[in-house]
Amino acid sequence: MDQLRSFLSVAERGSFKEAAEAEFRSPPLVTQRIKKLEKTLGVDLLERSRGKGAALTEAGKQFLVVVSQMLRRFDLSVAVAKQPGRVRLGLPSDAFARLRQLLETGVTAFLPQLQLSTVTDLSTHLLRDFERLELDVVIFRALEGTLQRHASRPLYSEPLCWVAAREIHIDENCLVPLATFRDGNLFRTAAIDSLSLLGRPWRLACVSAEVHIVQAAATAGMGVAVLPCSLVPDGTVVLEEKRHGFPPLPDVHLSIAAHGDVNPLFEQVADLLVQHWGEPRAAA
Repeated sequence: MDQLRSFLSVAERGSFKEAAEAEFRSPPLVTQRIKKLEKTLGVDLLERSRGKGAALTEAGKQFLVVVSQMLRRFDLSVAVAKQPGRVRLGLPSDAFARLRQLLETGVTAFLPQLQLSTVTDLSTHLLRDFERLELDVVIFRALEGTLQRHASRPLYSEPLCWVAAREIHIDENCLVPLATFRDGNLFRTAAIDSLSLLGRPWRLACVSAEVHIVQAAATAGMGVAVLPCSLVPDGTVVLEEKRHGFPPLPDVHLSIAAHGDVNPLFEQVADLLVQHWGEPRAAA
């Protein structure tokens, strides 16, 4: 295990000296560990050069992926053993709002041993942290047709819509003003990709991390927003392809995944959230 951690440290820093300092070990000891590991594997993992540190070989790059995942899973298993009731849940902010009552009070009634911590973020960030084993259970969105790398269960799906103020008029030869979310948001991605495929130019008129700001901007006529149909605010209209010249949009799917192979409690939490999700209501 020490050899693997030393290899990971050198690979991340590109330096035996910096890796040794981070591990509070001497550089010769770290070097010795790497040499023993390479001898065991029968391949060179690092290319060494004076003054330039250490660079991964092709074998080293492939081994790094395996080692990183393995050590994260080991560390997570240790954490589970020390805190068997801890569950880290990641979900979009609107999903938290929908499940708020359950998360704040009801969940411990079903799972008394649970120590739940939650984080809200963009689905792309949540999935990244789930892959890094920094989250145990994740509720996330994906656009229709997106390849999923995780075993997950669907919660619901709904169409995306172009939304604008009733009185807005956008000439086909003008830039489409977008009221949208920050970079990385799936609704923003769907809007820009659809317009780009149509060859229609666009500009950012309003950017926010908050759905109510994007809704307000669309209602005020500041720009056109892409939102799930359940989130279309009063005072706006849904722009149609034939009538308004806006391109079709993919459906968006909300799903849940859990590292149940590490701790059965993670899967129990996912089961509970699925059971209490119910029929779709207003959600982002």
